[in-house]
Amino acid sequence: MKNWLKALILLTVTGLLVFALAYDINSDSKIEVTTVLPKYRTIEEKVVVSGVIQPLRLVKVNSNISGVVEQLFVKPGDVVKNGQFLAKVKFVSDPIERERLLRSLNTVTIKYENDQKQYERNKKLFENKVISKMEYEQFEAAYYISKAEVKSIRAELKLYEGEMDTGQISNIIASTAVGTVLELPVEAGGNVLGKNSFNEGTIIAKIADTGILRFVGSVSEDDVNELHIGMPVLLEIGTTSEHQVGAHLEYIAPLGQIADGVTRFEIHAMLPTANLNGHMIRAGSSATAQIVTAKKTKALSIEEKDLIFDGDSVFVELLVGDHVKKRAIKLGLSDGLIVEVTKGLSMKDRIKVKTENSQK
Repeated sequence: MKNWLKALILLTVTGLLVFALAYDINSDSKIEVTTVLPKYRTIEEKVVVSGVIQPLRLVKVNSNISGVVEQLFVKPGDVVKNGQFLAKVKFVSDPIERERLLRSLNTVTIKYENDQKQYERNKKLFENKVISKMEYEQFEAAYYISKAEVKSIRAELKLYEGEMDTGQISNIIASTAVGTVLELPVEAGGNVLGKNSFNEGTIIAKIADTGILRFVGSVSEDDVNELHIGMPVLLEIGTTSEHQVGAHLEYIAPLGQIADGVTRFEIHAMLPTANLNGHMIRAGSSATAQIVTAKKTKALSIEEKDLIFDGDSVFVELLVGDHVKKRAIKLGLSDGLIVEVTKGLSMKDRIKVKTENSQK
């Protein structure tokens, strides 16, 4: 009896399953599929580079003497001329430096006196046509060089003794270029070191011609082979794309620099002007450069998100009648969002759009 009951139950369940499958097969319900058609578009491949805007010419004005900045005559943003006063330095005597200068003065004075005697003697010989002009000029040059060295060291000694010789060394620091003051690294009251054989001197001011600016960035070794001098560059200045400037690539570094295991090459793009459409471009501004390396118009294309990758092959799903079929295609240019299809599609093919669920 129990075996008969089990058989009846099993038969009933089997019948229900067969009925359900048959109903599903014969049902008119269909899976809804969203499709799109390929489009003809213009596609550009670009190299995008982050960088900064810098002045083409930057001059650093260093202190001639050691001491304390007593007064600053300019501020950042001021436009200065060549020779314009930037700062006044109050001299602070250094006993060790003074002793060094005294020893140097003694040495060059002895040499000067000897060169003077040689000069005067050979001048008479030249006038009497005993020696050639070339020989005479050698003694003449040595004499004037020694004379200048003695004068220079004496001027430095006067400075260390508190006397100013405006013809030689001054405690007034003047600009050596025409441009805009970008930075004053030392404030009034700050200590500075003067130029000497072992020190280039403390920087008093950084001056640049802000009318001539350039973009400086770096690209990877994969991208650098796609670039060449003269290529158009579109620069987006600042954090938004509202301010765009056209430029041209004017420098590609011949030697790459390795950082974090990646080789990168510095590039420069010259800006046509620092002021465009009423926007002032300031040195130090961040910028993004877009360089078009390849372009194709009327390219049959689809969105990259609808692609299916399987090994080295690329596919799309097409809706053919009531069925979805997979088809292999060949790709061309891509801008990262849109990709050219060079083989496998026509304008009439209905491509299945990948949904968020299907992409997971």
